[in-house]
Amino acid sequence: SSGGGRAAQSLHPPPLHQRLKKSRVEGGSGIIISTPPPNPNANANNKSSGSSYDVLGDSSSVTPTSTSVTASPTTKMGGVVILGHRKITYHNTAENITKVLPISPCLFESYVEVRSSSSSASSFSNDGEAKLSANDNHDSTLRYLLGDDLGRIHILALLRNEHGNVTDLHMDTLGEANVSTCLVYLDHGLLFLGSHYTDSQLIQILDQPVEVTSTSMVSFENESYDYGHGFHDDILLHGKKLTYLSVIDEYVNLGPIVDFDLVPTTHSAVEGEANHSSALQKRQSMAITASGAGKDGSLRLVSNGIGMTEHAAVELAGIKGMWNVRKSFNDMDDAFLIQSYVGETRILGVAVDVEGEESDMDDVEDSSSVGATLEEVEIPGIDAGSSTLFAGNIASHSCNSSSSLIIQITESEVRVVDLEAGAVKSTWSPSSVSAQTGSSENPLITVAAANQSGQIVLALGGGILIYLRVMFADDLKVDFLGQAKLDQEISCLNLNPFDSDYLDSKGTDDDSAMELDEETNNQKRNRVLISAIVAVGVWDDFHVRILSLNGAEALKEISRVNIAPDVNSYKGSENYLRQHLIARSLCFVTLKSTANGAGAKGSDASSLDNRVNMLLIGLGDGGLVSFVVNTETENNDVPPCTIHSRKEVSLGTRAINLIPFHNHTTDKGTCVLATGDRPTVIYLASGGGSNKIPKLCYSNINLETDSEEVDDEENLSRARFERLVVNVATPFHSSVLFSTSNALDKNYSLCLSNESTLRLGIIDDIQKLHVTTHKLGMAPRRVTYHESGRVVCVGCIDDGSGNSDPIARNNANNKGNCIRFFDDTTFEEFNRLDLEPFEMILSMMSVQLKVNKDDVNIQMEGDAAPRKNGPNSEPDEETYRSFLVVGTAFSYPDEDEPSKGRILLIHCDIRGGIVPTSQSSPSRNADIVTEVQVSGGVYSICPFYNGTILATINAKTHLCKLSGGGPGSDGNFDLKIDNAGHRGHILSLIVKSLAGAESNTLSQKEEQIAIVGDLARSISVVKFYPEYGTLEEVARDFNQNWLTAIEMLSQDVYLGGENFHNLFVLRRNPDADSEEVRSRLDTIGLFNLGEMVNKFIRGSLVIPNNSSNASSSDAVNHSSSSNGGDSLKSQSGKSVMNIGSQTLYGTIDGTIGSIIGLDTQTATFLSSLERAMTLIITPVGNLKHNEFRAFRGQRCQQGSRGFIDGDLIESFVDLDRKTMELVVKEMKAEGKWKFKSDESLSRESIGNNGDEEMKEASYGEKASGLNVSDVITMVEEISMLH
Repeated sequence: SSGGGRAAQSLHPPPLHQRLKKSRVEGGSGIIISTPPPNPNANANNKSSGSSYDVLGDSSSVTPTSTSVTASPTTKMGGVVILGHRKITYHNTAENITKVLPISPCLFESYVEVRSSSSSASSFSNDGEAKLSANDNHDSTLRYLLGDDLGRIHILALLRNEHGNVTDLHMDTLGEANVSTCLVYLDHGLLFLGSHYTDSQLIQILDQPVEVTSTSMVSFENESYDYGHGFHDDILLHGKKLTYLSVIDEYVNLGPIVDFDLVPTTHSAVEGEANHSSALQKRQSMAITASGAGKDGSLRLVSNGIGMTEHAAVELAGIKGMWNVRKSFNDMDDAFLIQSYVGETRILGVAVDVEGEESDMDDVEDSSSVGATLEEVEIPGIDAGSSTLFAGNIASHSCNSSSSLIIQITESEVRVVDLEAGAVKSTWSPSSVSAQTGSSENPLITVAAANQSGQIVLALGGGILIYLRVMFADDLKVDFLGQAKLDQEISCLNLNPFDSDYLDSKGTDDDSAMELDEETNNQKRNRVLISAIVAVGVWDDFHVRILSLNGAEALKEISRVNIAPDVNSYKGSENYLRQHLIARSLCFVTLKSTANGAGAKGSDASSLDNRVNMLLIGLGDGGLVSFVVNTETENNDVPPCTIHSRKEVSLGTRAINLIPFHNHTTDKGTCVLATGDRPTVIYLASGGGSNKIPKLCYSNINLETDSEEVDDEENLSRARFERLVVNVATPFHSSVLFSTSNALDKNYSLCLSNESTLRLGIIDDIQKLHVTTHKLGMAPRRVTYHESGRVVCVGCIDDGSGNSDPIARNNANNKGNCIRFFDDTTFEEFNRLDLEPFEMILSMMSVQLKVNKDDVNIQMEGDAAPRKNGPNSEPDEETYRSFLVVGTAFSYPDEDEPSKGRILLIHCDIRGGIVPTSQSSPSRNADIVTEVQVSGGVYSICPFYNGTILATINAKTHLCKLSGGGPGSDGNFDLKIDNAGHRGHILSLIVKSLAGAESNTLSQKEEQIAIVGDLARSISVVKFYPEYGTLEEVARDFNQNWLTAIEMLSQDVYLGGENFHNLFVLRRNPDADSEEVRSRLDTIGLFNLGEMVNKFIRGSLVIPNNSSNASSSDAVNHSSSSNGGDSLKSQSGKSVMNIGSQTLYGTIDGTIGSIIGLDTQTATFLSSLERAMTLIITPVGNLKHNEFRAFRGQRCQQGSRGFIDGDLIESFVDLDRKTMELVVKEMKAEGKWKFKSDESLSRESIGNNGDEEMKEASYGEKASGLNVSDVITMVEEISMLH
């Protein structure tokens, strides 16, 4: 028996060692529920607190352990409820009572007893029956919520008489939800539905039924079929389908992942590849999974990064800068988008459309029901004839001043403009500087920066830095506060204030006065903050200077940050340093950590501790360098500025511009957008608090074009795969410009621009992974992405579970397999192929097959260009075409093993079919080109070399080739099974090869090999000999492994997963002298994953980086390293981290994981870190990590080896500082690790919890050993790879 819910133990009798009477209950038993006896206190009107139990008429009573309970011989014993397939039976052995309720055929999956408090009991009924109410006697009726295999939720009522005996059973259907595995009743009508088959749900049970409006549920007009007393499949009223269930929330569950494939987010055809797996390793991809079972089957799109839904796009070329401006400083909505071009400035304003008439935003009282557009406008006072270097709102610190002031900085002057008055209030020109210096030339402003408090810094030619501030005394004016002369030309400036730098209404620093400007009325981004420091980047120098802005010491240098940590490692690359390692953008920002109380609101002390001040530096080569900034005010003259915890990552290949913005969709506070060829949002995910070391997360922006804005079908198909490149960007907030479901929370957008287009869109929640669900209504079996046709192909089992008609749902003739074809952008189904009765889909693969060019009548769009593939091939004689290959088997009831199957060759084309006729349909379709009958089930298909495929049919592996298509064959293709084949397996489940992985062109020395996974005999290697036309086994694993998935990591290294939830890695030794060694696969890796893997696939969800195969971390040298030399060097001269294969896996529990190959030095270092963490950290329950990850097979148990637990390694950054230091100390004692010091820091923090305890480090001196920052850098580099 199984149970669920919150059954009260006091209502059940204590355990008894008594033999019950033997009874025979008809109807089958799916779930057996023990029912509690009636409460004896209820019959006694609560006059006695005692309780006892009469066992089968025995006069003796069993007294509970509580001394306050007395015996009473009147209590009856409870019975059992048997939930069968066609009937529900209640049986009481003691009273010999049996009640039967016939039901329609179904399989119950879960149940829970309904126990609600009398003060908050909900009531729901169907025509007044099975009602749940607080007014009922709680002991007179027992109620259970039942969930069946079709997702229906029923309520079962057991009616009792005054003696406590069950007199009747009654059941009603409340509605339909996801198929449940367990149910938990939470009181107040709330029901939690947990599911292993799809998403879990939180459901509210309603008092009155509502009409089903979901498009996923099909309404029907016929009367429901009555299969028993009070039991209806659906609730119908006047032909409408009703439900008592309302889904409040859903919790994503990808499991079970039956199959999955990778889909590129950018489409660019790569010539010369046998399938799209090679291209996927060069582009960012998202995973598409075939998840769920039965009617809850679905396709899940899992993408890494942040989705941005494009709402508008216009061709505007040449934008050099953009800024968002509000009409008033205290407004929440932005009103203008200022754009800078070469020699001019343009302005787009928000125009509200009220009943077809354009109106100003101030004239609209309710903006929730109106629309708006961006139109070009003119603002009096703005210099439209000059390029703008900066524009933004400033706060008014005087009651007599306007709140609609903005700053515009051009090459010639600084303007303070009053938007309300439409006039220039004050100006400042650099001509005053030339007058002071006696120069006859009028210098130009080259770089400018300002903030909302009115602080302005300007860069003039010759390295001159100017500090200005807008003052509100008797009259508004721009005051000159300081000037400095640097030794280099200035490249970038930034004076964004940190959250701790507050300014009161009088313009003075006063913490108490700042409480007036705290985060009230949801105006976080309008707080008045003042900056105490300014960051300055210069050309031809690898340093960023930190200057003070306080008092008489304004523009005094207080710190200098070195961007390049070790200039000596860039020998011979000085030109590279000058071109790429120059600061192009700077950003001071306070990032909010979400480690503790991420969802908490308010500004209490705990939330302030989770804020980290950071300096971000964008480089010219696409690199990003980050530092933690400590500013603790000790006096009013020059505050100390301590910079530490350097990290460097690569975000692309173009120069980066950094734009801070406040994310309104989540509670992550301020984030930073890094532009470039891979625009990325930077936010703080953990850290802060006690350890003071932030963990930066980087999420790429994926553009999702609104399909309603694309009219052309071909452009619609290509829109999703457009690569997003951003040169300039700015946040833009408008509650009327974007129509969203929640205008208060999800109307925050970004304006992005490249060389030719301006885009406006709304960003999704900032998180690591995003999951999009597309319901299928049936169980998926296989999924494959067919790139040449932009089609997602899904093999499904249509068992009728998604049919609303109960007669059709239980008709065996309707159950069959089918192939469904979906557009990869809109996911609209455009075709479906039904297979024959009893035919099952076993395998599906998108491949490119070689055909002779002379045999081809037409050249289909989307086919690969002719290419050379092999030493004896001529490019003019052969070509490759994309096909979908499907392997099936006929599963007859009287056969234990299939004796018949088919291999189907299907062509999907955007323009038309493959049949070369003049009347080909121009619409997209899917045609079966040819098929071949085989003697057995086609369990697996994989692409092989020279445009062929390998197929495993029962116990044999066959080579298949495509022929025909020429005039002699009437334009028909024919798939032939070559004589080459291999036997010797129990059941060949899986076949994999490296064909098309990186290069499909074979050299003379390369072998055409593949691996075959047997049901019970592990992995074997087969080799094709073209000169003999044979396929022979050359090596095998002699261990017994019941395989579920395999993959080739390289030509000689193979990965496998078996049904005891273990992973193992095998290696082939083809160059060994002994034939015995060459024919044996050695085990080099063992690991217990804890979940059953259904599939491996080569690839990754992150954007491949030119240096990702080569990470940008500092050099790591181990004193006991065997090679004894330096690690590999990149073009820039920096040390790199070599990354080998990248493999994704999907499990039956819904996990998508990554397995990454590491170079020897990195693997040794991380292995040392893993051992140190297991020694220092006490695990939960004192469970040893080595035992947890030990390989546990059918007959043996071995320790884990060859694998590093990435989940454990990446948890290092979540430890407190003291534990980190203990782990590093253990590593240093074990391996004597040495890292290159971070020369960009003038001070290095070694104190506990990031205290003031510091150690001076001389410039250029190398650290003597490993420290916490080095380990964190390595761990974060690894986390960036998946």
